[in-house]
Amino acid sequence: MSKTRLLSIALISLLLLNIAMVAVMVMRRGHQPGQEANAEGKREPKWIVIERLHLDKEQQAAYQMLIDAHKTKHHQLNDACRDLKNKLYSLLEKTPVDSLLADSLIGQVAHKQRELEQLNFKHFQQVKAICRPEQMNDFNLLAADLVDIFAHRGPPPAKQK
Repeated sequence: MSKTRLLSIALISLLLLNIAMVAVMVMRRGHQPGQEANAEGKREPKWIVIERLHLDKEQQAAYQMLIDAHKTKHHQLNDACRDLKNKLYSLLEKTPVDSLLADSLIGQVAHKQRELEQLNFKHFQQVKAICRPEQMNDFNLLAADLVDIFAHRGPPPAKQK
């Protein structure tokens, strides 16, 4: 068998394998857009809530509006908290460290964290308000799992050299 013929067979085989893989990936997406897992293999929390509460289309639209408003405020608070933490940790560059300023910044970070938790709690009170009476048991079961559903696992620890 000539090298050209062998390379042609290999190329055609790889092409068919790629087509088969794309077909499998397309067939796996039999559910609604956005329900697929993210890079870490976790499903998006929004879709978990919709599924667990059995939200209808009207409720999903209301829920999306709640999400949009919540995200805007959440990002603002997160950004403010990150800025405060940057100021706090920049104090480590100075010797001696200004302990009073550090304590003040820590208090401000704690205040922003409190605001974030209040925002999240209020958001789920609003989600509860769009549920029908027959969905309340599902909501209560969901509420018990909220911490795990919305847990943000940070990046893996840095590898040691």
